[in-house]
Amino acid sequence: MVLNLRDIGIKFFRIGLIICAMTGLLWVGSHFSLLEQKGEADVYELFQGPQRGMPDFQEGGQNGDIGHTLVNGQRFAYSIEVVPASVHEVISFYKKLYTPRRIRMIPDADMKRMGFVPGSKASRILEGFERVIGLSGAPVFTKEGPSYGFLGVLDKGDNEKWFIKKGSMKDSVVGKVVVAMKEEPDSDKTTVIRYWTEGPFQLEKIFPQNGEDVPGEDLEDVDRHPYSQRLLSMEQADKWGVASTLIYAVDDTPANTSAYYLADLRGNGWSVPDAAIKGARRAGYKLTLFARKGGRQLTILFGRTEGDSTLVTMIEQMQK
Repeated sequence: MVLNLRDIGIKFFRIGLIICAMTGLLWVGSHFSLLEQKGEADVYELFQGPQRGMPDFQEGGQNGDIGHTLVNGQRFAYSIEVVPASVHEVISFYKKLYTPRRIRMIPDADMKRMGFVPGSKASRILEGFERVIGLSGAPVFTKEGPSYGFLGVLDKGDNEKWFIKKGSMKDSVVGKVVVAMKEEPDSDKTTVIRYWTEGPFQLEKIFPQNGEDVPGEDLEDVDRHPYSQRLLSMEQADKWGVASTLIYAVDDTPANTSAYYLADLRGNGWSVPDAAIKGARRAGYKLTLFARKGGRQLTILFGRTEGDSTLVTMIEQMQK
């Protein structure tokens, strides 16, 4: 097995960044009342319905190819674009697009005809009300660095007009994430990955409940550790490849957990050469396993958590 550890490291960074962005977005979103309300009655919204999809950075419209992935039973669509812009320019573009703003409920001309005097108490009260409504729009979260950045938004709509919607509040929310990254800090190209939820936004599927596994399936021919809980299950099958990513919390030490999976993989017919293990350790990947079985390639990373338990990340790629 020939290992390109630099490429593998870049892939780990990308996957980890995207997972962190989505998880952080959805975790913060769980603290907003709009996701906690159940809906069988009429729900009066102050916003237009949210738009599925996200515009391209360079072209403006949604012209790029769209891929699909499944995260803990929640469907996401995504699109990838390489642009001649900085990370800051990309994040700023989408931040401006989704940041809440003052909603002009009554045009200035109509306010004048109705007798509102600019600067008067009544005018200031109305303006304050408009700003409050605007600030209750889509919550936007951003983080930037010189080589990467991400933006998350719970899109409730475009803040343009009142409308009445019947049904569940979760049906009127689209979770969206933008990830911008450079493989080389000095590069003039930035890779932009846009994610958005498809179908009803189901927060309960994203996070494990009461110690139970999140929705999803375990990898074939890989026996789970007996003291494990599935925290993430992500599947992708499209023009960009066929891959699965799973994350488990294991109530055991990283060394013991690594030894368990090494024995299990070899017992299930996976090729895990000793040379690959030694090469990974020399490169600084002491708690990482690389395995192959037919057209399947599997990488398992073992990380320490508080209490000396282990976080296990499995990344499987398949040849199409």
